[in-house]
Amino acid sequence: MDIDRSLIEELAEAATADRPNLSLSIGICQNGQAETHHFGQTHPPSDNSIYEIGSVTKVFTAILLAKLVQRGTLGLDDSVSNLLDLPNFPKAITLRSLSTHHSGLPRLPRNLIWSLLKNPANPYLNYSTADLYKFLNRYKRTKRIGQFEYSNLAVGLLGHILETVTDTPYIKLIQQHITQPLSMADTTIQLSPDQQQRLIPGYVPTRKSSKPTPNWDLPAIPGCGALRSTVSDLLKFAVANLQAEAESNNPLAAAMALCQQQQRSIRSDRKPDNDLSDNMAIGLGWFIRPLPYSNITLHWHDGGTGGYQSSLALHLPSQTTVIVLANYPPVPPGKGFAAAPMGDEIFNHRLSK
Repeated sequence: MDIDRSLIEELAEAATADRPNLSLSIGICQNGQAETHHFGQTHPPSDNSIYEIGSVTKVFTAILLAKLVQRGTLGLDDSVSNLLDLPNFPKAITLRSLSTHHSGLPRLPRNLIWSLLKNPANPYLNYSTADLYKFLNRYKRTKRIGQFEYSNLAVGLLGHILETVTDTPYIKLIQQHITQPLSMADTTIQLSPDQQQRLIPGYVPTRKSSKPTPNWDLPAIPGCGALRSTVSDLLKFAVANLQAEAESNNPLAAAMALCQQQQRSIRSDRKPDNDLSDNMAIGLGWFIRPLPYSNITLHWHDGGTGGYQSSLALHLPSQTTVIVLANYPPVPPGKGFAAAPMGDEIFNHRLSK
């Protein structure tokens, strides 16, 4: 496959030059031909090294939703208040609005602060399902319903609804509907002893270098960011999504194809979301955005936890995907290593040939 390795090495060298603990895994596939690249000295990664993938989990949650919609178990416009028996919760908040970040729900539940104070390095660990319902039972705001606001709470709530409706834990749904059919044995939440050995430790920057940081646990709202995976597994996932439209007689492929369809355009004037372009759109789970400095449109999601970041992007017309996984957290643009811009540079180089 004619991928210019020198570009990837140049990008990786720049990223790892002053970050000795940075581990970096890159996966690329075009028209069924895949390759991987790995960089890092302290913890040398491989195809089977495990990283937290953070909000890339949201795409998996959206596919679960699409599967249940296709089965007739749920409808995209079903009201959350009916599904969870929340009589005072705004009835206009639907499953579609949760997955597209148009529910009006805030980025995080306000009562998460107590969990954060208990364990700042693992902020969701002590947030329980009971805490989630305390928030939902008191929530009555309707002002921003229908406006874009990126929300971990919304997609975490969506995952909880899928668990409740099916009476099945979130990870079991992921295994049954996605990872087992695609032979993605290393995409999970709780790690086996063997997987724990292959987990790349997460790091946070310090003034002079970096230090290890605990892994994150999201017991009440796993659907927004709890999955861990490998570049090998994510290549399988990406290829299945690339081929979804052509194989839509397969129920999983049909669910993936539904998720890729545009649901809403995005207009964001809120400061927390001002890094998002106004000419973006969103499907179920996927952001649909232009590749910078080109007329190419990507289906994309990134992720970040306390010590990791990830980026997964698809270009459907050329059947191309680029995946970037790293064990450093996201940082403001221009202030450190960022996975998504690296993926964009690789895409621009590959598709400009």
